[in-house]
Amino acid sequence: TQRNLSMAPIELVEGSFEDPYIYMGDVDCAFVFSSCMSSAIMEKLAISLGRQCKEGCIIVTTDYSFPSLTGTIPPMDDIPEGTYEYELLEVMDGYCWLTGGETTAYIHRVKSSMWQAEPRIKPVLTIEDEALEIVRSMWRGELTDTEAIFRNIRNKLIYGGFPPSWYTKQDE
Repeated sequence: TQRNLSMAPIELVEGSFEDPYIYMGDVDCAFVFSSCMSSAIMEKLAISLGRQCKEGCIIVTTDYSFPSLTGTIPPMDDIPEGTYEYELLEVMDGYCWLTGGETTAYIHRVKSSMWQAEPRIKPVLTIEDEALEIVRSMWRGELTDTEAIFRNIRNKLIYGGFPPSWYTKQDE
């Protein structure tokens, strides 16, 4: 007789690891294929995971460790400033078919973080506040990249499972 190993439940979430309202506080082990991430992105990742992951969480990164194992988490929205600390447990080298050669895995453990047992509730903006944010984004020049805007719309259509016939000509 064949016995199957039961799988742990998983959840796929569309979003940015920088969004403090996407809850990662229940993660026990995270794998980040970071082989092509810049040190700036790795620093943002360290801050984001330090804001959310519980103590003891294992985080595996590829080819790059976090630029710093300790740091300060800046305040964001209604979330206060805090600190994080990681411990580098082990460094392992091995072949990776995706990169076509040897890669290095860095195994970290969260020693301290700003972890919360429950997800943070994202404040709901009034329509006036949303309009103000759009105007501020326009003033900062953040809404001028039409390619990025269309790419984001296309990605949301694909992720949402909408048919390709819904994509605009620019999206193809």
